[in-house]
Amino acid sequence: MLLSCSQLYASDSGAIINEEVAQLLSESTASAVSVAFVSGNSIKTYHFGEFHNGEKPSDETLYDIGSITKTYTGLVLAQAVADGLVNLDDPVSRYLPQINRKAIEFEETEITIRDLATHLSGLPTDLSCNEPTMHPKLRLDCCLQHDDKDLLNQLNNYNLATKPGTNYRYSNVGVRILGTILQQVYDKPLEQLFEKFVFQRTGQSDTHATLSIQKRARWRQGEHENGIPPPDASAYFNAAGGLKSTVTDMGKYL
Repeated sequence: MLLSCSQLYASDSGAIINEEVAQLLSESTASAVSVAFVSGNSIKTYHFGEFHNGEKPSDETLYDIGSITKTYTGLVLAQAVADGLVNLDDPVSRYLPQINRKAIEFEETEITIRDLATHLSGLPTDLSCNEPTMHPKLRLDCCLQHDDKDLLNQLNNYNLATKPGTNYRYSNVGVRILGTILQQVYDKPLEQLFEKFVFQRTGQSDTHATLSIQKRARWRQGEHENGIPPPDASAYFNAAGGLKSTVTDMGKYL
C-alpha cells in the first residue's frame, strides 16, 4: 500500500505518520505501507511492515497506482486544450469519426469531451470483463485482450440510457476513449505524452506504463487473503489505469 501526505503542518510529522500508519496496519489487511510526506519542495519517505515474502518496502519498490493514472490523462487533456487541439465542449465524434454516433448520444445529445473527463457521459464503468463472479486472473486475461480498438468496436454496439451531461457515473470507458482521442490529436502513444507533458515537468523518472523484466523484480502487488499472488498485470495499461510508480516519484508528482 502506498500513501501520500501533502502539506501536513506539524512540528513532528514523523511521529504523526508513525501513529497513523500503526493504526492503519492494525485495522486493515495491509502488511506493508510506504508514505510520501511533501512540504514545499521537500519530500520525505517512510516505510513500514513487510511484504508476504518477508521483504521490506523501500524507495525502490514499485507499486500499482491504479486510477491515479486518470489524473495524468487529465493533465494531457489540459495541455491539448491549451495547444488548441481539443475543445472541451466538442462532441466526441468530431475526433473519432469512425465511431457510431447512435451509440454515444441520447435524445439527440451527444457525449462531449467534457462529459468524458468529468464522468458525466452516462457510459458504464467497463464494457467487458466486469462480471462480478469472474476470477481475478480471468478478469485480467480478459482486460489484456480488450485493447482500445476493441473497446471502440464494443462501444459501437452500446446504447446510452441517460442524457450525457446530466448524471455522474464513474467510467473507465470514458477515460479510455479520452486517451484514444489524445493519442490521435498528438499522433503519439499515451506513454510518450505522459513523459513529455508530465514526467519532464515533475522530474518523475521511475513511473512506468509497462515493466521490463528488471523492473518487475521491484514491483509488488497486494495478495489475496488466502496468500495467492495476484495475476501478472505488469503489461496492463490504458488511459484509465495501469501506471506503476515508487513512493518517491509520487512525492514528486504531488
